[in-house]
Amino acid sequence: MDGGTTTGRVRFVRRRDDAGQITAMLLIFCICLLLTVIAVTDLSAGYLRRQSAGSLADGAALAATSAAAAGSIYGGRHDGYVPINPVAARAAVHTYFIQTGAFVHYPGLRYEVTVTGHVVTVRLSMPFQLPVPVPGVRRSTIVHGTSSAELPIY
Repeated sequence: MDGGTTTGRVRFVRRRDDAGQITAMLLIFCICLLLTVIAVTDLSAGYLRRQSAGSLADGAALAATSAAAAGSIYGGRHDGYVPINPVAARAAVHTYFIQTGAFVHYPGLRYEVTVTGHVVTVRLSMPFQLPVPVPGVRRSTIVHGTSSAELPIY
């Protein structure tokens, strides 16, 4: 040994660098991507349910005008439109929902049929459960659909 005093320890100097930053950025990116997928899934499902409600209301209004007007076309002058029987219109809408299976496909479906002169209006509402639950957001909502129809005399 030489005459110097050595303690036998090796000294490591730690440099401050960017180690671990990629992991944090990937984690934040994955969380953002997951939230985006959840939002797009819920919004798309809600939009499709709203489209279904509109289509169902359209079909019900058309069924009401064609079924409720069958006997009154030749009853006299009606300003160019067929008069609609309100009782027959309500029955036709109910029958339409049964025949299309709407009550089975959309549990909790509620509807209202109003007849004003020669115009039938069908308003419906149906509960909707979001496909992906998000903490802090209600899991269910109500989707509405409205449609009107009238039958002109040609």
